[in-house]
Amino acid sequence: MPSAQVDISSGTSFSEMKSAYVSSGQTSGGGNSSLRDGSTTSAISMSFFRSATFTNSTSVPSSGAIPFDTIFRITTVSKGNTTITGKTFEAPDSGDDY
Repeated sequence: MPSAQVDISSGTSFSEMKSAYVSSGQTSGGGNSSLRDGSTTSAISMSFFRSATFTNSTSVPSSGAIPFDTIFRITTVSKGNTTITGKTFEAPDSGDDY
């Protein structure tokens, strides 16, 4: 199963962010229908993620600027021998990472 983790330790892409959002099962993003369009090649806007929440209880602002560095970075998660830096989209009503 794809991860809900946005891994920015080696850079990231909008398609990775979209995949992580969809994998989380979350539907709170302002552009939810565009994020869940089933396409891997459609255009993606940062505004699609407005109001999406992460497992550390932070969220993408619902209006104004979306500062990528402070919204999608900070959390460090160790998985095996790999350290992943980035945030994990919160699964609705579960508190799980996926």
